[in-house]
Amino acid sequence: MLHTVRFLAWAEVYVPNGTPVKALRLKPQTDSTPLLLGEERDAIIHAQAVRMTSGATQKVVRPGPHSCAGAMESDAIITSAANPRIKDLARLRAHRGKTAGDLILVDGPREIDRAVGAGVQLVEAFYCPAALKPETKAALERCRGRGAKCIEVAAHVLEKISYGDRRDGLVVTAARPRRRLADLRITPTSLIAVIEAVEKPGNLGAILRSADGAGVDAIIVADAATDVFSPNVIRASTGIVFSLPVFEAAVADVHNLLQSNGVQLVAAAPDAKTHYTDIDFRKPSAVILGSEAKGLSAIWRDLGVMTAKIPMMGRADSLNVGTTAALFFYEARRQRGAVS
Repeated sequence: MLHTVRFLAWAEVYVPNGTPVKALRLKPQTDSTPLLLGEERDAIIHAQAVRMTSGATQKVVRPGPHSCAGAMESDAIITSAANPRIKDLARLRAHRGKTAGDLILVDGPREIDRAVGAGVQLVEAFYCPAALKPETKAALERCRGRGAKCIEVAAHVLEKISYGDRRDGLVVTAARPRRRLADLRITPTSLIAVIEAVEKPGNLGAILRSADGAGVDAIIVADAATDVFSPNVIRASTGIVFSLPVFEAAVADVHNLLQSNGVQLVAAAPDAKTHYTDIDFRKPSAVILGSEAKGLSAIWRDLGVMTAKIPMMGRADSLNVGTTAALFFYEARRQRGAVS
């Protein structure tokens, strides 16, 4: 027996200067295949040299089972964390502002599935084959079916763009969903949540989950103090941020729209005289929740918005905004009748 190498695929290898070079991707194999000589041997040497080039990205063309005839283009491969695209995504991951532009990052099969189900436009899917679980493999194929550009990456590369300690083997980029407040449809049974200047992504995500569970029809984030589609909000909401109609607008615009449509405005406030259970939520209503640090802005009080409180029996004067939201939402659901 001779120790030989068998041709696996042509690889179009992109080195840092951007020049594509065709080379052979090979692996050792012991069988009776004839030894490769001449130009084929040189191609092997060149391919090995290119693999050692920092920042190389390979675009692989895999042949059919027996020959190169009818080869189909497959996924690009990124093996270096110094790749410019990976650096861009790492900066996007680290962003801590109100908005990070037109692209968002989505981790986790459940969150990705909810983005797909909501019709969010997927752009890229970065995956590490060795880290993929059955559910993330299925999510990857759904991304491929939706037209996302699938890119294989090394494990250390995926780690650089993944959220926290998530090791699902898949990170997706998507176009940021955008909705106009004017498109919000208000009906005689509408239940709407208005979240004003909430700073903590975890609280915003928790409010979204409670709103979904209680059957809230829409969420309006007024004067946003955090990125509504940040990875933290996406994870904390388990992707519900994609499933619910979420709008962003200025406080004054929100007030004008709701008031002009006859929506009852009820703001949660610890100094209110009325208990939240005494409010009639059976009419079209909006529950208004202020920020953790500052509470409601003056505009709501100046406009005479109704306030309601949760009774507190201890020394604390209020609950976490996420807990407050859940109590108000489910009280409205209780009054309107539970639905399965």
